[in-house]
This record gives sequence, C-alpha cells and structure tokens, in this order.
Amino acid sequence: MDINLDNNKPLISVIINCYNGEKYLRETIDSVLNQSYQNWEIIFWDNNSTDQSANILKSYKENRIKYFYSDKHVKLYDARNLAYEKSRGDFFCFLDTDDYFLNNYFESQLKLFDDKDVGFSCSNHFYKDETKNKFWIRFKKKQSDGYVLSDLLKNYNVGFLTLFIKRSALYKLEKLFDSSYTYLGDFDLVINLAARLKMARSHEPLSVYRLHENNLSIKNYSLQLQEIENWYNKNKKIEKIGNDTNFSNIKNLIIYKKIIVALHEKEAVIAISLFKKLPWSLQKLKYFAILILVFIFRLKLKNFRL
Repeated sequence: MDINLDNNKPLISVIINCYNGEKYLRETIDSVLNQSYQNWEIIFWDNNSTDQSANILKSYKENRIKYFYSDKHVKLYDARNLAYEKSRGDFFCFLDTDDYFLNNYFESQLKLFDDKDVGFSCSNHFYKDETKNKFWIRFKKKQSDGYVLSDLLKNYNVGFLTLFIKRSALYKLEKLFDSSYTYLGDFDLVINLAARLKMARSHEPLSVYRLHENNLSIKNYSLQLQEIENWYNKNKKIEKIGNDTNFSNIKNLIIYKKIIVALHEKEAVIAISLFKKLPWSLQKLKYFAILILVFIFRLKLKNFRL
C-alpha cells in the first residue's frame, strides 16, 4: 500500500492520545497544521473523554486528521499502541494535548535521517511553566547522539515529546510499547531502540513541553519505583542491555528512590542503610541524603522540645 500522499515525500504520523484535554487542544492541533512540512496525518485517539475534546477536534475541516473514539478508557500505553496501529506514516511521533511543536519540527527532524543508518531521532525542547510565567530551554549543552545506549543508561536525556521514529526500523522490535507499564513505557521504548539503532539529535529546541503542578503522590512514586525494579530485573537478562557498563546506574537509581520513600516515611535507619549501599563515586548524592536526614532529625528534636 502506498503510504506517501505528496509526490513521494515521506508521510509523518502524529499520534495524539487524548483524555479530557480540551484546555490546550487547539494550540496542540494548530502546531501541526502550521508546520513548514505539510505531508502529515494526525491519528487522534480519544480515550473516552467526557469534555469538549471531540467537538474541538471535529471543528477542524481537515481530512488529514483521523479521529478514533474508544468506547472505554484504556491504559496510556494500550492507547498509544492502538493509535499506532491506525497510522500509515513512514515516520511517526507523539504529541500530548498540552504540548506543541514549533513550526519547523517536522522539517528539522527529517533532515536528521539524511544519514541512512539513523533509526530514530530526538531534539532539544523548551519547558513552559505558565503558573510561574517561565520559559526556558531544556539542554544548554550539546547532548550525545549516535549509538547512545550506554549514555542513556548513565544519564537519560531524551524527551518523549521530541522522539521521532522511522517505521522501517521497527522490524527490530517485537512491539512498540510494553503495556504492562503505567509510567515506564516511554523509557523502555527508547532504551530498546537505542540498544538496536543509531540515534540522531537536533540540539535546536523544536517543541514545547508544558509543566504542571506536581501531583505525584508518594503512593504513585512507590509504584514508579516498583516498575523500575521490574524493568531492571527483566533487562539484566538481556545481553545487549544488561551487560552494558552503565547498567548498574539503574540499580543505583532504585536505591536512590528507595531512600526518598524512606525519608518520606521518616524511616531514618532504613534510609541510612540504603545510602551506604551506593558506590563512593556518588559523593554528592550521599551528602544530599545526609543533609536531608539531619534536617529530619532536627525537626524531630524541635517537635520533641515543644
């Protein structure tokens, strides 16, 4: 089936998963319509929204926007997998309903694939915090590209909003997203891509990620921690990933997050025993943990005196 709609130029599929995303939806959709490169389609997956999202989308008289409604609300990564199955593009990317692309996003990303060995790409981006009226660039220094698995295991620096994937490269993957995850599906996908493919990177910011108030509860934080542990135990058995010299950094991350949970629960003894397990190379992290413990002990002492 011919998937190119415009003189054999590559077709780009933009996958948008929406659940009650009416607030910023027009800005999101308009950022695709206003691209300098115009051979695209939007796969809009309405994940059983109850607000005005559907009406907003249907107000666009644009045949390149494909609307799909889910009769029931499904998990995020199930929704993204289902939407991906509806897409036809030679390349595809993801856009959430509160973020947006700059006008040269498609054009700049496509140029990165002049190197035929590149299977996926990413770019720099802006953060936008409207509550504090702040707008700033994510990475001020150049980040690594090429075969980046080891670098990502050491310092994960790929914004999912900026991920741009060549469909033909996916034959090396068994599936797109592992839907068993609630939080870690993005990370899992990128690491699996990096284990098999060459990545290109634009150091120019090409999109805007909108920040919201952090509503992450300690319960959800604990669930994230459990997913990281599950991911670690699963991937340590995969030679390409588990044998990487920087894979141990994931174990250190797990310990660090356990320290945070212990501190939140005011389990100082557990927190101390945990940070003792960290390698001595992580001096700054240890000092940070010590300062937090001292702060907690002072609070306890103060409360006791009162």
